[in-house]
Amino acid sequence: MTPAQHAALNTARRILAAAGLGDYTITPPPTRGRWTSPDGTWTAEETPDRPGWARYTRESGHAVDPDDEPIYETTAALADLGYTRQTL
Repeated sequence: MTPAQHAALNTARRILAAAGLGDYTITPPPTRGRWTSPDGTWTAEETPDRPGWARYTRESGHAVDPDDEPIYETTAALADLGYTRQTL
């Protein structure tokens, strides 16, 4: 969910609550994370447009060429590979 979608959802909840049609429960915005390989040479960042996935930003210690096709990996696979997550 993108930040704009999250804000729209909370706005809809406020409107429904004001009309007496539901409970108003605001939810925190989603957090993004940066995943780093155990040796520190590879990093991937979560993107709001693909929940549960991260796009590589560094490979073998070098920045990924922005003109190359993006490489994505699931965050579950990154965790299985020993990557650590830092909240951005």
